[in-house]
Amino acid sequence: MGIGNFVLAIDGDLYLYLGLGGIIVGCGLLKPNTASIIGEMYLKDDPYRDKGFTIFYIGINLGSFLASLGVGAIGEEIAWSYGFITSGVAMCLAILCFIIGWKFTLTGFGDKKENSGNKKNFIEILRGLS
Repeated sequence: MGIGNFVLAIDGDLYLYLGLGGIIVGCGLLKPNTASIIGEMYLKDDPYRDKGFTIFYIGINLGSFLASLGVGAIGEEIAWSYGFITSGVAMCLAILCFIIGWKFTLTGFGDKKENSGNKKNFIEILRGLS
């Protein structure tokens, strides 16, 4: 999605379609994969499971809302290319935070099923960090 935003910053019809295509593909890869990782973070009967999904979807929707306001304001006041560049940079920072967070709290989640036999409940992992 970040690459799609960087491509949208370039003027031209071809770049418009390529950038939108990149955003579509990125969104299609982000949400289902992230939702499946969240599903693995909680045991099936964990009372926190629904709350985890709720927090995830609130975060996605709140981020989309605030980003559209911020990027729209930058686009209107300065230039649209700067708005798309800002969005791309924010997405790159978000993936960096995800990678760093994965190292500390998400190791083992999202792995192939044959390699994930010794996973703990996500709440147990968080308790171990404190």
